[in-house]
Amino acid sequence: VRGPVADGWIRQLANQVNWGRTPPLPADEIAYLLGLYDGEIREWDAELARLLVGLDALGVRDSTLVVVTADHGEEFQEHGRLTHGSHLYDETVRVPLVIAGPGIQPERRADLAQGIDLFPTLAMRLGLATPAGLPGRDLFAGRDATPAFAETVRGIAPDGSRMELLSVRRDGWKLVRSPALRPAPARSPPVRMINRDPGRRC
Repeated sequence: VRGPVADGWIRQLANQVNWGRTPPLPADEIAYLLGLYDGEIREWDAELARLLVGLDALGVRDSTLVVVTADHGEEFQEHGRLTHGSHLYDETVRVPLVIAGPGIQPERRADLAQGIDLFPTLAMRLGLATPAGLPGRDLFAGRDATPAFAETVRGIAPDGSRMELLSVRRDGWKLVRSPALRPAPARSPPVRMINRDPGRRC
C-alpha cells in the first residue's frame, strides 16, 4: 500500500486517477481505503452515542430534535473514480437522513428527499416561519412524489475535460444528463430503471 493510501490522504492521487493520468488503484489499496472509511464511520457512530448519552444526562433528549445526514457519499472506483464530485452515481448522491425527536414516530420511508427539504422540515418542527417561495418541502407534510435533483459542475467528460452533470430521479427512474456532451438526436441520455438495474448502482 502506497504512502498516501496508507495515510488515507489521497486527494492528489485521486485527481490523477480521476483524470486518467495514472491507472486505477489495485484491489488491495481500495480494500485498505474502505477499511479506513469503515473505521471513520464506527468512530462517528461512537461519537453520536456519546452525544445522545450527554443529552440524556442533561435531561433534554426527549425535547431535542436530532438530525443525521451527509452532504455526499464517497467513490471507491465503483465507476472508475475516487472521492466525490465527478459524477452523480448513487455512491455519491444517496446519503442517510434520520430525523428523531418530539412527536416524530419511528418509521423507515422510501420516498425521495433532498437537502433543500431540510430547512422547511426542521423549521416546521421548531415552529418557525419559512419564506414564501422557498424550495423544498416539509417531509412530514406528506409523501409527495416530488422528483429529486442533483448536479455537479466538477464532472469529468470522456475526453478528460470538465463538464456539468444534472440528474433527476422519480418513481424508480433516474436520468443523468450532461449538456456538454449534447447527444445526437438518435442517442438518448442514460435513463435507468433503478429497481431493474441494481448492478449499475445508478
